[in-house]
Amino acid sequence: MADQRSTSSSTRWVSTFARSATKHSAASGSALHTATSGSEHWTNKPSGAGFPKNLTINSTTVAPKFYYLGTGFTEAADDWVPLVGSNTLTTAGSGTEPSIGTSNPSVYQGVKYNDGEYHENSSADFDLGTGDFVLEAFVQIDHGGANDGIFGKLDGSNNGWNAVVLKGLGAVRMNISTTANPFQGFDIGGCTIDSFRHLMWFVNRDEASTNGARGYRDGTQISSKDYSVFSGTNITSTSNFVCGTRANNIGGDLYNKEVIAMGMWCLDDWFASGTGSHSEWDTIASERASLFGV
Repeated sequence: MADQRSTSSSTRWVSTFARSATKHSAASGSALHTATSGSEHWTNKPSGAGFPKNLTINSTTVAPKFYYLGTGFTEAADDWVPLVGSNTLTTAGSGTEPSIGTSNPSVYQGVKYNDGEYHENSSADFDLGTGDFVLEAFVQIDHGGANDGIFGKLDGSNNGWNAVVLKGLGAVRMNISTTANPFQGFDIGGCTIDSFRHLMWFVNRDEASTNGARGYRDGTQISSKDYSVFSGTNITSTSNFVCGTRANNIGGDLYNKEVIAMGMWCLDDWFASGTGSHSEWDTIASERASLFGV
């Protein structure tokens, strides 16, 4: 997979930990952001300007493979332009078009899906590949008559990944899947219908214990999992990446709420073994949740 280490001189994000004196620094000469509250994190809300994009974990700074903020969506074109990356999402399907969300416009802009058209892109940049990874989303929780898909890239042979709201369980599940090991789910509970939730999954696939993965809701760790069954496995899919429906449009479970942000960071051998990266995961999840006022 492509190396996602950041080498540009653009703005880096540096976290000041409440529970640790450790600072995550990036390349010298970069502008630094010291984050202690939501307003200081991101002073240009709801604009994408100044939004912190890169993550520094285990002394390595990684740029997102993709990152989307709702401010990149325009109703006139129905396209969603990324904050990071070159893959514009275009609409597919039928029915009502996505629209600009209105739930909290002074803090953020969401993309409101309306049980109709969804977004997609065919790029392989949305594949998880072989390495450690982080997924982030800030979404309004939907719940229809079945498991409602938020986003993902999953084909008909069960290869890929997705995130879905589980019917009746108040949880969002992130699945990693291959034909050999289909739908290995990782749930984050406490996601009630219509609530806005900041979700992050940190996954070290080389760690053969539940220390290898953690799920966070609104900056608090909720769950853990052992994903070592996928150690060294290249997670790729022949389908398009989609947002606003279940990956591969399985069952036609369309979304009917807002998606405000979503992103992915990937790098081989990024995280420390055992619990070595946990304090950094904890802090990053908490601080990024505060970006959205959580």
